[in-house]
Amino acid sequence: MNNIILPRMFGQQLNLGHWSTDGLVGLWRFIEAGNLVDESFSANDGTITEAIWSGAGLLFDGDDDTVNCGAGPSIATLENFSFTIWVNIPSSANGKHHQLALKGAGGLSWELRYFHGATNKFIRAFVNCATTNAVSESTYSEFIVVGNGWHQIGMSYAGPGSVIRLYLDGVEVTYQVQTASVGARVSDSTLNLFLGNNFAANRAIGGTLNNAILFNRTLAPSEVQQLYINPDLPMQRNPAWWGTVQVAAPGGIPILRRRRECA
Repeated sequence: MNNIILPRMFGQQLNLGHWSTDGLVGLWRFIEAGNLVDESFSANDGTITEAIWSGAGLLFDGDDDTVNCGAGPSIATLENFSFTIWVNIPSSANGKHHQLALKGAGGLSWELRYFHGATNKFIRAFVNCATTNAVSESTYSEFIVVGNGWHQIGMSYAGPGSVIRLYLDGVEVTYQVQTASVGARVSDSTLNLFLGNNFAANRAIGGTLNNAILFNRTLAPSEVQQLYINPDLPMQRNPAWWGTVQVAAPGGIPILRRRRECA
């Protein structure tokens, strides 16, 4: 990652009262465990299939690996929402769609993915609505995510009549397609949320995922940028710490250790 994050461990408390926990319905920090633990109060834990812990997150082989976070009520038919996730895709994973998140099967709810072809490179998001679906695609060849380290990719949707806004590393992209929705969301209450692959398990990301966050509200651009600067904002910080020392965690993700003030 190009930013700095705090050391991660289970047992840290949510930063309640802070904007970063307002509307928080999914917080997957990719701390190694038997499943992908949701540290929000929503308990949308993910069942891991085939993907393996790499020290820097979950590594997907680009084939049938997936994480199924279920169909809990807190993530059902969100009229407005925001989602961000960190990705690291090696240069060997060119020429394919990298599914980052998908609710249900393709076209039934919402999705976020990145495509890296020989000439076309873009982020795409989709939200299924009653009359006209919201669809956004970033400008072709605007950026290169594959083979270029860690990146934050995100989307936000503000409800009927709105467009999907796409973000790369905390900054809104320019668009080649941006279609506003018409009508309310089509119910997805029975559809599971998948990370890193689609419903059919045939469009897996070829790379590593880390730190996914889902809100049941539309984040302001400045909030998306703050989550890029510090993805761990939703977790409560210890006020007894001061100063900073940057060190490298396993997998090459930089972290920020805080020095405790001596008595």
